[in-house]
Amino acid sequence: MNVTGTEVRHTANNGIQSINCGDVTLTRCTVHNIGMQEGMGGDLANGDYEGVHSLYRDNGATFTMQYCDIDSIGYNGLSVQGLLQSEGPVMIYRNNAQHTNYQLTDGGIFYVNLDTAGVSTPYTKLIRGNYLGESWGNKAFNTGGQVMSVGMYFDNQTWNYQIDSNTVYKANRSMWPNESQRRMKILDNTLVHFEENAGGSSEQVGSYWATLEGYWLGGTMAPYKSELQRNIIVGDDDLDMGVYWYYDGPYNDYDCVIDYNTYHNGFTPSNYMAASRMWNVWTETYYTLANWRTFSGFDINSTFNANSWKFSNVTGITADQFVWLFRNRSGSAKVFSLGSAVFKDIAGATVSGTVSVPKYGSRVLFYSSGSLSGVDNPFYNP
Repeated sequence: MNVTGTEVRHTANNGIQSINCGDVTLTRCTVHNIGMQEGMGGDLANGDYEGVHSLYRDNGATFTMQYCDIDSIGYNGLSVQGLLQSEGPVMIYRNNAQHTNYQLTDGGIFYVNLDTAGVSTPYTKLIRGNYLGESWGNKAFNTGGQVMSVGMYFDNQTWNYQIDSNTVYKANRSMWPNESQRRMKILDNTLVHFEENAGGSSEQVGSYWATLEGYWLGGTMAPYKSELQRNIIVGDDDLDMGVYWYYDGPYNDYDCVIDYNTYHNGFTPSNYMAASRMWNVWTETYYTLANWRTFSGFDINSTFNANSWKFSNVTGITADQFVWLFRNRSGSAKVFSLGSAVFKDIAGATVSGTVSVPKYGSRVLFYSSGSLSGVDNPFYNP
């Protein structure tokens, strides 16, 4: 089944839904304003307010979603779910998805739940070049009054994914590989976190949410042969942890690699960049990069605040004007005007006049000086 150029707007239930299908390809579809009001007819309690919902594909069938635009969704922007017998290639490529989880919590802009344990072919599923922005979460649907909304949420033995070259912006957790992930490659992504949240404060019982939360471990649930490398992870206050590891056992049992990442937090006085806690224990431990390396053996070649540029170095702006994420959703490079403002990039180099962002890419800059009045809109989505 090929669906191209379809627009779905203002529905009470899922925008596009495929159940027990063969091969499915969605190309340049627009899915906006799905399940945004209680009483529209969708099953709010069971999460039927999703932009695109794919469930139980036929044996070996493929699912492809490319160049689609998803915006203003009551629950997950995209939900791909299935079982072992429906295992098949998945490609989620260069989509734009934002403003999700308005009605519910404990979901994601992209939510993937594929029980593929035992499938040995690695990296048959690819999530690449997507922009995922502003996932809110509704604390009215959490008895603790908290919100939990994830940029990319991988649940229940979702194996063999390569997740690369994506941008996640303004989600409580940027990425969450949860429960028994195997052979996951998380590479070259840009993850930028802000505390803005329509549903309330993003506080976890215990203490912190993480910009990039690490693997969720418990009992026999452990990541294995997974990689998290060359990502840019930017926090914006002292409550943002670059990595959060929820564990139950020695790290060296899992044959994982976390390294060559670039962490930055221009707001932290503590210089903590990672946190961990044991399964079912609410006491957390916080780490500088050096202490995290000693504790975990990870991030040996990673950096934290390598450019040393912090919000305290500048004047004349508010905190939410310090970190700038320029996003280009077009198929060619985009040059943004910076007016008279001067910025620094993640490596500490001065950037002024213009900044070029590659196709379907993003670039993080930090304000340095000058007027912001002439800076282009940092989100280009033609």
